[in-house]
This record gives sequence, C-alpha cells and structure tokens, in this order.
Amino acid sequence: MVRQIAALFLSVLTSSLLAGAASAATPADAAGPSVTVKYSRADLASDKGAQILYARLKRAARSVCPDTDSLDLVRSVPARACYEAALANAVEHIKQPQLTALHAQQTSRHASS
Repeated sequence: MVRQIAALFLSVLTSSLLAGAASAATPADAAGPSVTVKYSRADLASDKGAQILYARLKRAARSVCPDTDSLDLVRSVPARACYEAALANAVEHIKQPQLTALHAQQTSRHASS
C-alpha cells in the first residue's frame, strides 16, 4: 500500500508576528515548525476515513499553531489565522474530493456560528 504524506508548514516571520499576522508557506519556503501526517489513499475511500484524517489534520494544525484558544487576543487572532491557513493548505495539498468537501462544510459551519 502506498503511503502519502501531508505536511503542515508554517513560516513565521518576526515582522509578521509584530504586525499580528502569520502566513502559511509552501514546503520549499517553510522555515517554521511543521508536522507530517501520514495517510494512505485507502484511508480516504470512505466518509469515515476522510473524517478521521481531517481530525488528524486539525490536531496537527493546532500543534503547529498553538495559542488558538488563548484569551489573549494578541496571541489568539494570529494563531487562529495560522491554524486555518495550515489546515486549508494541508487539505488542498491532498487534493481529495471527500476531504475538500468536509473542510468546506466545517469552515462554513464555523463562519455561520
């Protein structure tokens, strides 16, 4: 079985942090922390498999972008932007319709609440 890898990369520039922003980077540009999430295409053969992988990607994004739940807005706002960008980047990198649809559903649910 062929294993695929999705990597969450974050390039955190000092000037970006001072401005209160974080940016997602491509693997070639990644200078910050990264987490590798291994999966197989078979994991994505079902809705349940896509949900499990999505949960793993969310955990990985949280580990790369800590402080998303901080009560300090100076820390939580850029951390949340980092988390959302890292997760979106990983989903886009995998290019799997079920996972993409699940991400769209989850992000629209959060946007409307």
